[in-house]
Amino acid sequence: MDLKHHEDYISDITVDQAKRILLTASGDGTMGVFNIKRRRFELLSEYQSGDLTSVALMKRGKKVVCGSSEGTIYIFNWNGFGATSDRFALKAESIDQILPITDSIMCTASTDGYISALVLFGNIVDNLKLNHHIGLLCLLLSLKGSGERGHLGSAFTTTYSVLWIHWAFSAFRG
Repeated sequence: MDLKHHEDYISDITVDQAKRILLTASGDGTMGVFNIKRRRFELLSEYQSGDLTSVALMKRGKKVVCGSSEGTIYIFNWNGFGATSDRFALKAESIDQILPITDSIMCTASTDGYISALVLFGNIVDNLKLNHHIGLLCLLLSLKGSGERGHLGSAFTTTYSVLWIHWAFSAFRG
């Protein structure tokens, strides 16, 4: 499959649960939708005000969320990829990673050094104040365990290595 529809780099990709639709976040500020089964490009979203840096599925695949380089979360409906259905700004430099925890709760990591927990459809933000090192790009957020109890980890890069840090959490509500 050829992915030449974006004008800039692809920063993140995800695929739906049925493994038919591939979603891309791009540095040109758009989200791309590709039909894997039919091997064709479906559409490109409207341009957003910053680079789209991350993409994830929420609400059992009914919502798509994208993080941006300007610290904004953009929300798309599953059948309305062209325009955003909602957006809200975090007090973050950028949203480098998004990790769904439950259907309504996600964690985000940004270069300001914080990992934030968000109740997506109440637009409630709870900064966990988990420093994963200010100014370093968070390469990965990962969850081990269930959505209500488990370990959240982040990997970030330094000049010479990749570091991995775990935080235990419990009783996220949303």
